[in-house]
Amino acid sequence: MKIGITGLEASGKTTIFNALTGEKSNYSRSYKELNIASVKVPDWRLDRLYEMFKPKRKINATIEFVDIRGIEGIEESRKGFGTDIISNMKNCDALLPVIRLFEDDTIPHPEGSIDPVRDIDIVNTELMISDMDILESRIKKLEKLVGRKKDEGEKEELDLLLKCKAYFDEEKPLREAEFSPEEEKLLRGFQFLTLKPLIYVLNIDERSISGADTLLIPIKEKFKKKNCEVIVFCGKIEEELSQMEDNDADEFRKEYNIEESAIKKLIRVSYDLLGLISFFTMVEKEVKSWTIPSGTRAKSAAGIIHTDMEKGFIKAEVIPVEELLKSGSISKCREKGILRLEGKDYIVQDGDFITFKFAR
Repeated sequence: MKIGITGLEASGKTTIFNALTGEKSNYSRSYKELNIASVKVPDWRLDRLYEMFKPKRKINATIEFVDIRGIEGIEESRKGFGTDIISNMKNCDALLPVIRLFEDDTIPHPEGSIDPVRDIDIVNTELMISDMDILESRIKKLEKLVGRKKDEGEKEELDLLLKCKAYFDEEKPLREAEFSPEEEKLLRGFQFLTLKPLIYVLNIDERSISGADTLLIPIKEKFKKKNCEVIVFCGKIEEELSQMEDNDADEFRKEYNIEESAIKKLIRVSYDLLGLISFFTMVEKEVKSWTIPSGTRAKSAAGIIHTDMEKGFIKAEVIPVEELLKSGSISKCREKGILRLEGKDYIVQDGDFITFKFAR
């Protein structure tokens, strides 16, 4: 999973990037030199499996974060998202716009004042402008083609894009629209930014931590819609905590009544928003966590590990991880009848421990 951190300049994007990744990156105005880091997804179930099996290696699932250059300038001179920025965002599974709520006279806000609702509207508008440019160009081309010849595929594509345009005309992002599975498949190739899930991060200052929930309520009511979530961090504090030992960081959070770390909160929200689940394997002396979309069938899950597993799929031996941890071994689960044999169409569940059997 790849998440792109975006937003207006001076919103604290790189601070949030450092808080989430534990990096010590500096802000870069370059389009090409991006801050990129992969973060292990913590999972107590994987930790327990590692303790039980005692394999050579434990491999967590990972999330890749990309610190993408922000929007510059006030309304009259705003540059918006350039082509390089748009390209970087298109390669992400979700976008994380950082919205500034912290006060700092030494770092002027590009719009001249702190106004989270205005800033969210700016980000949303720029995303829609990017999509509209692509949409209108393709519509013009299709209208010419459809006018010259009868091609049902092109006619269906044109109708779908006109449906998308109607949403933009109402200033609504495509993530709020309802599309059939066939329409979703067709739209996938355009990589529209307003189809991507959004996680707004409200970047507050230290003095606002105690009242974070109060700040969140009105913004969440306005902007928490389909495929969209709003969360609150104090980027500066979380950046400092990311550099501490876990025990020291936990004690510090207790002092500030911060319930969980920035990365744990974001992972939880991201998995829910993107509809992701985890399953576990023990292959070649390594226990590993895998991330897949909810609803993935066993054969497709095997293919994520290796294409040969998907091609030669025979069956899947499945044990719920909690049952495996209680029993203490695969053999005991087999004796108790907890281990199940599932076919290629089995829908993998969160927390399944799976051994795939396949023809080599």
